[in-house]
Amino acid sequence: MKRDRLKPYVYKIKGAKNYALFDILNGNFYRLEPEGDLKELRKNLLEAGLIFQTEGCVPFKVEIDLHDELNTVQVRELQLRLNGSGEDNCRTRKKKKEPKREMDLEILDSIKEAFHFIPVKKVRVEAENLEFDKVKEIISGVKFDSLDLFIEKDVDKKSLKTIEQSCEKENKTFSYHKNGKKEVSEMKVEAYDFFYNRQFNHCLGHQVAIDCTGEIKPCLWSNDVLGNIKKNNIHDMIISGVFDKYWELTKDKIEICKDCELRYACTNCPNSFLNNGSHPGGHPVFCNYDPYTGAPCARGGD
Repeated sequence: MKRDRLKPYVYKIKGAKNYALFDILNGNFYRLEPEGDLKELRKNLLEAGLIFQTEGCVPFKVEIDLHDELNTVQVRELQLRLNGSGEDNCRTRKKKKEPKREMDLEILDSIKEAFHFIPVKKVRVEAENLEFDKVKEIISGVKFDSLDLFIEKDVDKKSLKTIEQSCEKENKTFSYHKNGKKEVSEMKVEAYDFFYNRQFNHCLGHQVAIDCTGEIKPCLWSNDVLGNIKKNNIHDMIISGVFDKYWELTKDKIEICKDCELRYACTNCPNSFLNNGSHPGGHPVFCNYDPYTGAPCARGGD
């Protein structure tokens, strides 16, 4: 007897009320309501290419190998704060009530020494003002693939062009963002992201942050301080598991989020939990979706 089966690239994720089908081949997801009309649902799933009929055969699911993330010392994103007082959140950009600071050359040299051999996929530089020479030192001294420059004040085009050329010379990509306020994009998940989000935190995973004073954090906007680049060896910290609490904080470990069918596509900020206590719980700060009712709620927001 023929039965409907999900395509190998489609995963069903259960929430407290609804289900979601993740089409990791095309980066789409579909929310399903159990009480909906089954004939209409089947029609829609067939039209979307998510199911097919077969006799007893269950296809092998498409999987992404995360061997490198699990077994090698590497950093997905290195965040550096060069100067300024910083902000309390990368989305709202509310200024902290702190004196303005500037990263000294001793700290910069320690960063270059630490990340000369540890592979870094992306370096994110945050600053109030562009310090041209320090950025060039980072480009030449740190082993990374791409540079994202977030500057709050205006930067002249000549300096940006020189930085871009320096990156090209080192075979590194470059992007510049004025102010750097993070926009909340529409939910979309590719295959790699889907599997990564099931094992690691989408934001904190394999991320290391170092602020103006050399303090090592899981994120520039986190209140947790794990060490100082002048005193601690980043390689040893990664090996010892100091970052694991943050890297492996999946949505399955967070109250409310673990009951949401969209948890593997969500980009909600994890610091809204961590900065309010050691136990991740309560409704996410930037989320207005209630997985228990399937409707918007008033608890989220900026």
